[in-house]
Amino acid sequence: MNSAEFRSLFLIVINCVQIIISSNDIFQCPTCGLICDDNIENTLSHFNIVHTCQGTMGEVGPVGLKGEQGNPGPHGVSCDCDDFNELQSQLEHLHEDLLEYKKYSKTEFFEWKEAQNGLWYRLSQDQLPFERARSTCLAENARLASTGIRNHTIRKEILVGIPPLALYVGFDDIKEEGEWVWSDGVHEAKRRKDTLWRYNELNNIGGNEDCAQMYIVRQSTGDVVLNDVPCWVPTRYVCEYEP
Repeated sequence: MNSAEFRSLFLIVINCVQIIISSNDIFQCPTCGLICDDNIENTLSHFNIVHTCQGTMGEVGPVGLKGEQGNPGPHGVSCDCDDFNELQSQLEHLHEDLLEYKKYSKTEFFEWKEAQNGLWYRLSQDQLPFERARSTCLAENARLASTGIRNHTIRKEILVGIPPLALYVGFDDIKEEGEWVWSDGVHEAKRRKDTLWRYNELNNIGGNEDCAQMYIVRQSTGDVVLNDVPCWVPTRYVCEYEP
């Protein structure tokens, strides 16, 4: 193509672009083409000129400014949180008890172990209501502890390494109100000085305290006291096996 032909072609293209712009017939496509038809004066019929539009990708621009904080959302629906608060409180107490166990527990009686009296004992690491604790012991052909609990020497042996806490033992008046019986069949001692009840116990508050919890006063000496509580209270417990 000589210079005259190139100039003629260039004028045709410019004229085509001007006509398209004046008619607002401007569009974009992935290959950006200009199309002139045979109705345009001084143009070629169905003249097409196509250029590849896509070049190399530019650099990523800087991060924009942080937008303004949006308006607060609507208030949530209120709920009855009493049950949640109670569960959270129980969880916190359980966590505290667990820390106490990790800190103090050195006892060998978390597994079945024979004591000096020839009976076997196991201290629980879970908390259960009285009836479930009793059933758990029975499932192992055992009972909630009684015989060894009344013996100061045996108490001292099986409670060594246990932090001050409460444990269910086999002592209750479930069958007959006021008639406290140990799980080995022994009835409550008639003389106060022969019992393990804490001062001002037993008091049967609310009329439904039918099960005995044993509080460890000093595990190194085997000193304990008993307190009557409602049987539904989850508590750790001691099982006793008699071969």
